[in-house]
Amino acid sequence: LGLDYVYFPAAIHPKNHRYFGPAVLSRWPIERGWKVVLPHAGAQRHQRRTATAATVLVRGTAVRVYAVHLEMQTRLSPTGHRDQAQAVLADAAGSPDPVVIAGDFNSRDIGRYLEKQGYRWPTERVGRTTALFSFDHIFARGLTRPAEAVAAGVVRDNLGASDHRPVWADLDLEPTPGRPGAPAGMPPIR
Repeated sequence: LGLDYVYFPAAIHPKNHRYFGPAVLSRWPIERGWKVVLPHAGAQRHQRRTATAATVLVRGTAVRVYAVHLEMQTRLSPTGHRDQAQAVLADAAGSPDPVVIAGDFNSRDIGRYLEKQGYRWPTERVGRTTALFSFDHIFARGLTRPAEAVAAGVVRDNLGASDHRPVWADLDLEPTPGRPGAPAGMPPIR
């Protein structure tokens, strides 16, 4: 794809015995990457889920990005999902940079929890990302567009790459005291 990336395997897949885990792909340079180990091993396979984190330089501004894949709803309680999301939120908490958390949350209900933690949810109304559910989302802090102008959607044809469809959202850098935002007239970050 010609993109920069950070990838840390979470586990070895029990069927194909290959590494698997979330990755951050970026058209902007990646300054550094790290792995966030999520709490609660899966009940059946006893594997730990992880988030892959990266500092991405978007037009010269550092943006902290997390790719997540939380445990399946049938294998973890709503409290366990919140604990997994909280591990990512805790890692992001000390960062003065804008933050994007995106991926497969295996839950729609977790969105309200992230909103209560100060994150905007531009993909809230994009529709199903799997055959039956809306599990894949983007949450942002310090990157936004006015609510009435948010552009977000689901890629309908993923060319068979996954049983989930990718989501996207246009986000702008918010001006923050002490940190310049996106220059006026710049196109949104996508």
